[in-house]
Amino acid sequence: MNGSVGASSLMPVSSLHHHLHHCSKKQQQQQHHCSESQHHRTSSLRVSLPLHLHHSRNTGRIEALLENQRTYTSFLAMVPLFLFLVVRIAASIPHPTSTGPCHPNPCHNGGVCEHSETYRGDTFVGYLCRCPLGFDGVHCQHNVNECEKNPCKNGGSCTDLRANYTCQCPGEYMGRNCQYSK
Repeated sequence: MNGSVGASSLMPVSSLHHHLHHCSKKQQQQQHHCSESQHHRTSSLRVSLPLHLHHSRNTGRIEALLENQRTYTSFLAMVPLFLFLVVRIAASIPHPTSTGPCHPNPCHNGGVCEHSETYRGDTFVGYLCRCPLGFDGVHCQHNVNECEKNPCKNGGSCTDLRANYTCQCPGEYMGRNCQYSK
């Protein structure tokens, strides 16, 4: 999972302190070389994924490891446990990493954008929309007229709704499609 996570807390910004350690791992020797920055204050925490968090009950600190190939950064924060939970929950939610063809979502009416090797004519578009039932079109922009298929039986009249339909049944019939005699 790639992306970034924004985290915030209910505590005053001035009380969030952190130390940063930047470490590089030598591939052959599997050794770590680390350097520590000075004590910092920060008003926000923005990190890249993958993010690995560890909360120490003894020290009350959170350690977040940000992995990037052969290096990692250790973030030690003096913050309460609820911030850890906010960061942990936010880290589990996929976040877009760029402004690719699916960001912002070009699909309407709850359609899901998927990256694809799609062409429209001679133009590469790079995505397609998976439309929910009741919608179609390149961007799920059209409400399907379910009444076109004449779902109402026995003289019932059909009314098209948004992604649905209803049948008005004559007096002696009932059911979703007027299929039952009373």
